[in-house]
Amino acid sequence: MSGTEKNRLPLGDEVSGLRFFLSRSLTALLILVIISLLKVFEPELANFSMIVVFFLFYISIMVLCFISGIRRYYLILLMTDAAFITWVVYLTGSQDSQFQFLYLVLVIFGGFYLKRESLHLLAAIAIALFSLLLILEYLAVIPLMGAHAMSETQVPYTIGVNFAAIFLVSLIIGVLSVRIRRLTGQVELKEKRLREITILKNQIVDSVPSAMLTTNANFQVTFMNNVAREFLRMNQLFDEVKLMNNDVNDFLPVSKILLESDDGRMQRGEHEFENGTIIGLNMTKMYSSGKFTGLLILFRDLTEWRAMEKSVLFKNSLMSLGEMAAGIAHEIRNPLASIQGAVQLLREQDTSKQADELYEIIRQELARLGNTIQDFLSFTRENGPMAEPANVCRLVAEVTNLFEKGCKEGIELSVSPDAYTGEAWVKCERGKFKRVIWNILKNAEKAVQYQDSKRISVDIEMGIPEITIRISDNGKGIPDKIRERIFQPYFSTFAKGFGLGLSISKSIVEEMGGRIEVGGTFGEGAVFSIAIPRCDRLAEEISP
Repeated sequence: MSGTEKNRLPLGDEVSGLRFFLSRSLTALLILVIISLLKVFEPELANFSMIVVFFLFYISIMVLCFISGIRRYYLILLMTDAAFITWVVYLTGSQDSQFQFLYLVLVIFGGFYLKRESLHLLAAIAIALFSLLLILEYLAVIPLMGAHAMSETQVPYTIGVNFAAIFLVSLIIGVLSVRIRRLTGQVELKEKRLREITILKNQIVDSVPSAMLTTNANFQVTFMNNVAREFLRMNQLFDEVKLMNNDVNDFLPVSKILLESDDGRMQRGEHEFENGTIIGLNMTKMYSSGKFTGLLILFRDLTEWRAMEKSVLFKNSLMSLGEMAAGIAHEIRNPLASIQGAVQLLREQDTSKQADELYEIIRQELARLGNTIQDFLSFTRENGPMAEPANVCRLVAEVTNLFEKGCKEGIELSVSPDAYTGEAWVKCERGKFKRVIWNILKNAEKAVQYQDSKRISVDIEMGIPEITIRISDNGKGIPDKIRERIFQPYFSTFAKGFGLGLSISKSIVEEMGGRIEVGGTFGEGAVFSIAIPRCDRLAEEISP
């Protein structure tokens, strides 16, 4: 630590020393102004030039003391002030001087910076200096500056009067200064405790896992904790600066929830923002002396929770449908096989062209019925082949090649080059995953069948740690209001659809730890995105 840093005063002493210096300087300048005014009204004032020079010299001495760092030695500095005042009193007439009151000013001034014992000592020094001045003049040790010499009785009288005045002021100021310091100490202690309580309160509030904000009686936001700020920032819901001191209803429908609930102190509700974020609200009315003062609002992000609930309900419905599908398949498959055999025998006996066309229609319908039964069987809980690493790019290439050969004429299929040259490994059941791609491609084929230009594209995004497959078409697209329902069983936008393909595909993708989403613009086409976690070495190296 350097010498400068070692001798540096604490911040409180710095401020107190500066205040002490400024007050002394201003007092000295004020006295100088008073002396100048006296010179105007009393031209015969003696030693005026000497007094002015001495004042300026003393002010410069105070500046040097402040610059040199002599700030905390208040008693010594005030003793020099007492000597200076004695010199001014002597130059302006001693017992006839108009500046004897400066001793009182000095004692009062010292009460702000000295303890009571030091203040009494300063008063005694001031009395002693003034008494010594009068005695030395009376004994003619120093030249007489007053208009006339004092008598033997006037000297003790003048000394006694000034002693009583100065000592009495010292006693009063001493008592007041002690009380002021005691009150100041109590205030500082309470302020310190208040700061500690405020810090503790902020720590408690910031440690609450829920986002928190408070309002006043007019529903204007007055406070929010760090969790609330982070929630607003991450979800890009509202500008924190705009929210503070503004109506909370611009952010949350607080008034609406309060109107729809009972009159209790605590209300609960949920709110979904335009971006899909869902929060749960817990609002508590705050009162003071029976008067409503505002709201304490706690809210948490329920988006993932609600998505999980939907996923559980969806899987439960699949399990129920699976049990039903197993029974239906068992009851239909055997009669269906008998019908197929009988039709084949009849076809061999009647080889006419008309009969052959009818048999072909029966065969196609039976095949469609068989595919429907197979869809039902996909809901069963029987374990299929174990998931194993597979190059998803190759699987996509195999499905698109098969689709291109059998799709309707006029369809322009565009496939990403990564499907043929890329390599990205995922854990999956190969047959199930190929069926997901096949289902979405067949839906795209149906979607573009009435378009003049029929376009289907398959793109692969080789991301880390996920690989994303996007299948898009230029059909009519899917309206926003039904997008959440298209993955539900038995919901279909096609007249001849059973509504099982997408629900099965969603279940397969989620079993792989991935997700399937639908996008696009209604009127321009649909985009299905399948994101699957990679299991290859590159993904493992980059993953934390």
